[in-house]
Amino acid sequence: MGTFGYMSPEQLAGDNVNHRADLFSVGAIAVEMITGRRPFRGQNYHEQLTAILHEPFHLAGDTADEKYMDAVLQRSLAKDPNERFASAMDMRTELIPAIRAYKSPSANRSQRLEADTIIFEG
Repeated sequence: MGTFGYMSPEQLAGDNVNHRADLFSVGAIAVEMITGRRPFRGQNYHEQLTAILHEPFHLAGDTADEKYMDAVLQRSLAKDPNERFASAMDMRTELIPAIRAYKSPSANRSQRLEADTIIFEG
């Protein structure tokens, strides 16, 4: 059981699922927080399923902080659960510093969410 766009490949394939499926979901959420989009997209469920099962996700960018964040996300979103972090604590140890170091391409630009609310990133 889960939300389709955040489910791990093994969960979608009906294979055995363990705690590393949840770590995949956290990785998907992290991508959405950073980019504003889910890591695996498609025009319909079939395309999205194919993307989750077979297509890699890569965070764009060539700076050191972008490469570091991409490496952490690659491990979080690995298709093989054994290639993901061993535990939530291990993931936290890598993900939090990567998020803190990451400079979003939209940093220092404002986004108007509501008429009276402006959020400044960065």
